[in-house]
Amino acid sequence: MTYIYQNPDWHNFCWRGEKLEKLLFDIKKAQGYLLGKMQVFGFEVQNSANLKILTEDIVKTSEIEGELLNRKSVCSSIARKLGISEVQQAQSTRSIDGIVEMMLDAAKNHNKPITKERLLGWHGFWKIFYKQ
Repeated sequence: MTYIYQNPDWHNFCWRGEKLEKLLFDIKKAQGYLLGKMQVFGFEVQNSANLKILTEDIVKTSEIEGELLNRKSVCSSIARKLGISEVQQAQSTRSIDGIVEMMLDAAKNHNKPITKERLLGWHGFWKIFYKQ
């Protein structure tokens, strides 16, 4: 897979809103169906699915940055932060806990403005992450 920043002309990136709008609508519709069906399975299955999605999201996002994270450590860190005790605990590092905290903040507060304090907090995490 080629990422946007790997394109030599990435700074001139543009898109066609009308094409994206249809795709985003289809995705949102499918997401709604999926969430509706998930409610039938109960809280434990929903927690498990959310945990897997968040783990994959964090691992893949870190891969874009060139960092390969241990999936079990990421999953364990997320479970601890969300209070999910059914997950087998694995050792995590300060950097994994930091990225999990940052990603959970971004996911939980996606509808809130990115304030200077939030941005500086995320920036502070990245400084720690890349020193290791």
